[in-house]
Amino acid sequence: MKKLAILCLAMFVVVSCSKKEDEATDSEVVDNKVTSESAVALRGEPKAMIPGEELSEMEKLANAYIKPYFDDEATQTEKAVAPGDRFDLYVFAEYDKNYPMSAAEFRVTLPEGVSILSSTHCDSTILQFGNPEGDFMIAFHCSYGPKMWLVRYECSADESFTGGTIKTDEGMAMHYLGFTLCDVSKTLIRAEPGEAVLRLK
Repeated sequence: MKKLAILCLAMFVVVSCSKKEDEATDSEVVDNKVTSESAVALRGEPKAMIPGEELSEMEKLANAYIKPYFDDEATQTEKAVAPGDRFDLYVFAEYDKNYPMSAAEFRVTLPEGVSILSSTHCDSTILQFGNPEGDFMIAFHCSYGPKMWLVRYECSADESFTGGTIKTDEGMAMHYLGFTLCDVSKTLIRAEPGEAVLRLK
């Protein structure tokens, strides 16, 4: 319990300090393995999305999505690749500009024969941890919508690739897909998932 309290305090200090450094061009990114304790420190207690559960009024107004695209302008949701090809996959945050966000959580589901080789995080990243194919969390400087890319993944298709769909979904550990608002209480805003189609060239 003492470790959790220290971790929560550290996260609060990091996020508070980051607001004062918005003009800085470089941010230090720390890699850690995702744990229940660190997830709680980042965005509060776990809150599973119940199938068919209605969004709150605030969530409806925020109109939040976490979607995959193949370009840095969020316009391409279809791509043809051949076995051996490398390609970029961007995960975008999309939400109403009146609801600035400071953190996100998601999982990326890849088709058989596709793997992630490396990743690059957006310039405003403060902290990130977890596995993109399991449960990935990222904290960033308070950002207004309507769109920003969170992570760019360099992917590769191997000889077994025959096509398929890339999806964003809730994390496997904390069962959450969504954001944290920039408000004092760190309100959780659930997001809708997205899909991008990979075809065999």
